[in-house]
Amino acid sequence: MGFTVGSRKSTLLHMPWPDVDLETGFIIERFGLEGGPTKSGKPHRKSIIPPAREILQRRLDPLHGGVKPKDGLIFPNPKTGKAYARGFDFHFKANMRKAGVDRPDLSFHSTRHGCAVALLSGTMVGQEQAWRMEDVQLYLGQSSIKVTQRYAKLLPGVLAQKITGWTSPSGSIEDATNPTFGGAGNEIRTHDFNLGKVALYR
Repeated sequence: MGFTVGSRKSTLLHMPWPDVDLETGFIIERFGLEGGPTKSGKPHRKSIIPPAREILQRRLDPLHGGVKPKDGLIFPNPKTGKAYARGFDFHFKANMRKAGVDRPDLSFHSTRHGCAVALLSGTMVGQEQAWRMEDVQLYLGQSSIKVTQRYAKLLPGVLAQKITGWTSPSGSIEDATNPTFGGAGNEIRTHDFNLGKVALYR
């Protein structure tokens, strides 16, 4: 989920079902560290792109251990039903090892970086075209374009040079439910993203 929405760990762990609207296709990032305000101090509304929608729908399916959508957290601690106070990073790395990624330097925040790189390069699952830097900035809720520009350095040389000339998604991220994403029939693409010392696999 972190890879598809680019949210910070604290935001996802405190996100309740009422902040998810699958009908209109938006989520609201309202919480930050320990359930406090977001890093910017303001709620952030963003589109639910197709791969994120698929994950959320699975959470609603009792066969996949989903929870009730009208209350509770989306990703609660299964033992307490509340937000993780500790232990999440241990489980995250354990699941990465199960997936064949044994990288001690991999953290959940790396999924936020991976989301940015995938959107900028046009390689997110179901994505039809690359997003402009400004669109990724808006999607991630970053206050400055300079923060987002760091991700261009992680792209292959040719893409990094062309990034300012890429076409913007149709419409604003705030206005479009699923900007620049195709239907369910799109071929799923798999790529490796080298983020300095970290490789994200999906």
